Amino acid sequence: MGNEEKRAAWKFVVIFILIAAAGGIFYKGYSMYQEQTMGQIVSKYAEEGPLIYGADDSAPPLRYVDRDGQYKGVVPDYIGLISIELGIDIRCVPYKWEDALDAVKTGKSDMIDVFVNADRSKYMVFTKPLYTLRTIMVTRRSRNYTLNDIDSLKVATQRGDFANGYLKEHYPNARLVYVHDVGKALELLIDGKVDGVIGDEPVTQYYAAELGIRDQIRTINTALYEEPVVIGVSKDKADLVKPLNYAIDKINRSGQPEKIQQLWFGISTPLLKTGSTATQIFRYLMVILLLAALAFGIKFIENRLLRRQVRLRTRELEDSRNELALMLNEMPEGVLVIDRKGLIQSTNAPAASFVKLAPEELQGMHYADYVKRLGTEQTEQIIEAVEKHETGTTLRADRGRTILECKLLELGTERKKDLMMTIEDTTVDVVKNNQLLQSSKMIAVGQLAAGMAHQLRNPLGIIRTHSYLLSHNLSIDHRGQRSLRYIDENVERASSIIDNVMNFWRIADTSISEICLKEFIDSIVVLNADEIRKKELTVEVDCDGALSVRSSQESLKHILMNLIQNAIEAVDEQSGRIIVRARRGNDRILLIDCEDNGCGIPKEEQEFLYNPFFTTKPPGEGTGLGLYIVYSEIERLGGEISLESAVGRGSVFHLRIPDGESPGQNTCGDRKEGTAV
Repeated sequence: MGNEEKRAAWKFVVIFILIAAAGGIFYKGYSMYQEQTMGQIVSKYAEEGPLIYGADDSAPPLRYVDRDGQYKGVVPDYIGLISIELGIDIRCVPYKWEDALDAVKTGKSDMIDVFVNADRSKYMVFTKPLYTLRTIMVTRRSRNYTLNDIDSLKVATQRGDFANGYLKEHYPNARLVYVHDVGKALELLIDGKVDGVIGDEPVTQYYAAELGIRDQIRTINTALYEEPVVIGVSKDKADLVKPLNYAIDKINRSGQPEKIQQLWFGISTPLLKTGSTATQIFRYLMVILLLAALAFGIKFIENRLLRRQVRLRTRELEDSRNELALMLNEMPEGVLVIDRKGLIQSTNAPAASFVKLAPEELQGMHYADYVKRLGTEQTEQIIEAVEKHETGTTLRADRGRTILECKLLELGTERKKDLMMTIEDTTVDVVKNNQLLQSSKMIAVGQLAAGMAHQLRNPLGIIRTHSYLLSHNLSIDHRGQRSLRYIDENVERASSIIDNVMNFWRIADTSISEICLKEFIDSIVVLNADEIRKKELTVEVDCDGALSVRSSQESLKHILMNLIQNAIEAVDEQSGRIIVRARRGNDRILLIDCEDNGCGIPKEEQEFLYNPFFTTKPPGEGTGLGLYIVYSEIERLGGEISLESAVGRGSVFHLRIPDGESPGQNTCGDRKEGTAV
């Protein structure tokens, strides 16, 4: 490049810088003039007293009066920011919607947030948009209406709403029913008094959730309209529009509207999608031109260095993310990494499976939405613990028959503190602990039974000895001898009961041993004899006395005890009948049926019978572990269990248990085939 070309280039740069500086000075002067003008307007209204913002009192979450009488919502929060930004006291006053519009007309209030239409333009001037709002129509889920059907429908809408004029203009034949708020309209819809409800989308969804009718209604896919909502100002205060627009621009640039929406809607999508204003474009253009002129000489080198740095950092970030993803996916527990804004930054497949979503669908979701999707009884406690950053906390969360354990751990540095939440399904561990506790109780009862049996056998032995001596006394007549025989029979009966109790409660292991099935079943029935006599039940044991099986005595004890006790509870007094049948099937399979003529089990409950903690008994009368233990023990033995039951016809549990005995073995001897209690 020659000297002339260099001088021309420098001349161009100098002229460029001078033009940019002149533009900057002009812009600065214009901005100062605007600020001075607005400052005068703001000072005037600040001295005159508070301005009144009046609007609808029942359009949650946009604006509404809560149960404590507080006027709150998205728009009142936004108005509060404007009040702070301008330094003017703006007070929010709730009205019925039609009264709110009249209040602006009559001067009772100064501003309101509205859609723009020709009628409102007669007595109001408008600011820049605050947010965009969709108006929708909902119907009962069983109806498949479209927007084209509105002309023939009876539709409920809020009195004084923008939708009233819209419907009259576009659907003149629609029959309109005016209500105070969308909640009343939805009640009319559910009661069948109207065919549809017209309302703003967030308000309609809010009331549907409050009334618990989301599953009873459907939204027509196409919105009636989607319009920007502005602040309408009474025409006698038209000079307020410029300061309000200034405040709106500044608040939007600060990101405050997204925080307000996140608070009320749980999402951070911008309320309003708008392009840059002319002022913003001019400002950005001037800054860009100035920076381009100042960076003319070093831009190329800077860009190269920057690209190299970006590539390096990107590679490091990707490696870090891949390592984190690999680590998270290897963990058996569900894991969520939550940033300071409460958004989920990383997760793994187990965490996503708890809410039936893909891991990528959880990215960017607010943790509170995830916790609510879990559907546990401790939702509020978990959200509160995360909000308070209670790291090191472990929370138990009950979700139906599933028990989850949530732990909070701290991640990151002092500058950036993220939170890790782990979620683990501990249902099996809790069940095992309960089973261990139950086993401990049974062992304790067994030890108590052994001690009592020893103490009872001593007096029984004395009674038996003296009865024997008396029976050989020749001076006792035949009536005395009959009484002594009666005493001997009852002593034998008491000894038999003690033997059965000792056999049942004797500490056993899980080893396989030979079991004489008839004796074994009879001993379990005898243990329940008191309850059987109380209810005057008939219990039959249909089993070949010579039938034996090689299996776990401890497991069979738990299985039959639980089934017989359940049958006793299911049958009616006096008319109740229980039959226990046992026989050998093909391929060394032992078949046991436990049948009763009780109340039966509804079809819809049968699939849950073997789940832990499932019970149909009143609170405090059952743990819900009985049939779960039966199922677990049968599964451990390699067997199967099935059920035949109908309400009012009783139930039959069919058991198929493998027999470890070799074909042809039989050590039980000959006994009676069946007995009855």
